[in-house]
Amino acid sequence: MPAGTICLFTRPVVPGRTKTRLAHGVGADAAASLAEAFLIDSYNLVTTIHAGRVIVCLAESGPLPELTPRPQTWLQGGGDLGERMAHAAIHALTSDPSWVIIVGSDSPGLPSSHLRRAVHLLQSGADSVLGPAEDGGYYLLGLRRCPPALLSRLDWGTAHAARDTLGRLRDQGFDPQLLPTWFDIDTCEDLGRLQQLLDEGLAVAPETLHALIRLVAPS
Repeated sequence: MPAGTICLFTRPVVPGRTKTRLAHGVGADAAASLAEAFLIDSYNLVTTIHAGRVIVCLAESGPLPELTPRPQTWLQGGGDLGERMAHAAIHALTSDPSWVIIVGSDSPGLPSSHLRRAVHLLQSGADSVLGPAEDGGYYLLGLRRCPPALLSRLDWGTAHAARDTLGRLRDQGFDPQLLPTWFDIDTCEDLGRLQQLLDEGLAVAPETLHALIRLVAPS
C-alpha cells in the first residue's frame, strides 16, 4: 500500500504562550508541561503507525521536547491556519505525491484506530478524509491533492469550521470520508474528561498521564 506523509501541526512549548486557555485554570508552567506531554504522545502515535514519513510542522521556530526518533521539521509559514495547512499539504504532495495527513498535537489519547482508518481510506483511493472534533473544528485532514485555494477564507476557531471545510471540499469536487468524532484539549473541562478516560484505560497517552500525576502531586 502506498506510503504517504503525516504532518504533525504544533508549536514550540513556551510558558505563557502555550495553551493559554488551559493556563487560566492550571497556570502557565503546568499548561506548558502538559502541552509538551501532548506533543510527545501525539508524535509517538503518528510514528508508530508506520505509514510513511512524519514531519513536525512548527508554527514558529523554537524548542521541542526530546522526540525519538529525531523528527524532520518544517515551518508552517505565514497566513491563517488554512493557508498554513495548504502550504504543508502542497509541499508534502509535491515531494511525496501519494497522500498527506495533517493532524494536530492537541488530541492526546486519540485512538490509533482513527488514524489507521484515515491512512487506510487514503491508501484505498479516497481523495479526502476529515476527523471532526466535538467543538466544531477537526483534529485531522487527509488529502490526495490540494488545490492552492482549497482552505482559504474559512472561519477558523469557530463551531462550524468542520462543516465549512466539508462544504469547500465538496465544492472542489472532493468526496470527503468522515472519521469518528474526537476532542481537543483546550480547557480544564477537556483535561478532566481526558484524565477520566486515561484512568479507566479507555485512552492511551502515557506522557500526558504522567504530567497529570505531577500536576496533582503535593510539592
